[in-house]
Amino acid sequence: MIETAAFARLVAYSRARKMSIAMAVTAACAVLLFVVGNESVSVPSLRSIDNLRFPAATLIPLIMAIATTMHTACKSYEIEATWPFKQTSYRVFHLGALIAVNTAALTVLFATRAGYDFPEAVRNYLGNVGIGLLLAICAGGGRSWMLPTAYTIAATLLGRDQHGALAPWAWMIQPARNQTSWAIAIGVFAAAVGLYAVFGPRYEPGSDEV
Repeated sequence: MIETAAFARLVAYSRARKMSIAMAVTAACAVLLFVVGNESVSVPSLRSIDNLRFPAATLIPLIMAIATTMHTACKSYEIEATWPFKQTSYRVFHLGALIAVNTAALTVLFATRAGYDFPEAVRNYLGNVGIGLLLAICAGGGRSWMLPTAYTIAATLLGRDQHGALAPWAWMIQPARNQTSWAIAIGVFAAAVGLYAVFGPRYEPGSDEV
């Protein structure tokens, strides 16, 4: 009976965060990858006179990361606030399920496509999830898209100097073999997940009416 009640609360917890929509975004990204294929986009560089070309597929890990962190927002905060137990395990399960599905999807999708290594996709997804979770903790899940998007724009436009050398802080555009980029991305991700499990996202007034 207790296990049934716990499972029911877990289902309610996931539904309150529209987990099914996050899964739909993953499916949409899979379709988008096959549509854009190996197309690249030209973007200006603020450090060089030459435009830079990036695979359009580099945006897919960012989109998935944003979908993951935005769906930490809750529309039944007031109800959950009355639960007589900690929500740490529910947060970890919900977030872990989203991350596991998206990581597996990125691995399968990018491993079968040329032009963009799947380790890079996984690293960028996890790193941006970490950045988004930090903002979700401070400002709420609904605003968590802002920081990963701002970082991606900054890394893309400012991450290379006039000689083409990559800045250490721009781990997102580093090649997959760069160990420092992995250390930064995983470090941010691990710290953010730990903080999120303990504190959860900041409550946003009106989010329980969405």
